[in-house]
Amino acid sequence: MFMLGKAIALLITTGALALVAVLGSFFIMSTVYAGKGYHLELGQRGVLAAVLGAVLYASLSAVMALGIGAIVRHAAAAITVMVVIQFILGIVLLAFGKTAAKIAEWLPAGVGGRMTMIDPSGWNPGSWLAMIGYAGVALAAGIALLRTRDA
Repeated sequence: MFMLGKAIALLITTGALALVAVLGSFFIMSTVYAGKGYHLELGQRGVLAAVLGAVLYASLSAVMALGIGAIVRHAAAAITVMVVIQFILGIVLLAFGKTAAKIAEWLPAGVGGRMTMIDPSGWNPGSWLAMIGYAGVALAAGIALLRTRDA
């Protein structure tokens, strides 16, 4: 139960900080792009979903890192695993053909890319659910291991 409380606190805190950061960068960049003739507003179709997707991606990545940290029980190893999962694994898979590239699209970095993409057709629930699944599985595994290993 303690770990679940940590995850909720982390999700709320990261979400609040990410919301400030994402909205701040959105408004700064929309001003910069407006000077170049591109107009982007939160009310445009797909924009708000991309902004909220960026906030959710950051928050769920933090929860996934908490779960991985509980699994490996070593800070440096947890950071290494997160870097590999988030950045390296997808790039390595691209070298192994189309099937591996399709798999890479559904790793956290690929899912996050789609969550933060402005899509005029609206939001992509599959990507959001996949990231929720990654965070949930990592957290559940971390909780289970803490209960059995550290009991």
